[in-house]
Amino acid sequence: MDDKDFVNRAIAMVEEARVDNEQIVFEVTETATMSNPERSAFALKLIQNARIRVSIDDYGTGQSTMSYLQRLPVSEIKLDQSFVKTMTTDNANRVMVKSTIKMAHALGFKIVAEGIEDQPCLELLTRYGCDIGQGWHISKPVTPDVFEAIWLDSVMEEARLSA
Repeated sequence: MDDKDFVNRAIAMVEEARVDNEQIVFEVTETATMSNPERSAFALKLIQNARIRVSIDDYGTGQSTMSYLQRLPVSEIKLDQSFVKTMTTDNANRVMVKSTIKMAHALGFKIVAEGIEDQPCLELLTRYGCDIGQGWHISKPVTPDVFEAIWLDSVMEEARLSA
């Protein structure tokens, strides 16, 4: 987050796109924000002022605290998969995930869980109130063509049927 020109170019690219800025989420790793907290906060504020949402990626792998994150203009936290993948078999990770979800919500953040690889994990996250999930159990990576053909077409069909 040290390169102001990069941030300004990224914002300009979003401005040029034919998408509402609020539909875009910039992901920043937790360790990147910790390298220079003051500059990171400034850059993230520029992004927020452009009505672009910011997500802290890989949360839990660095040295930040919720109080530190509370001072940053972010809207969501992505809980690192190293906690999520083993939460059904590792009590310590289960406690970490559950408490992080609760704290994030109390501070007004959405929480994204990375690394959901089976149904029991998804069910546990749902029970804990996780907002968004990512992982191979939900979908393997797909090409833009597959995404458009499967995901977008099904959303369009659902919208048409409910109209």
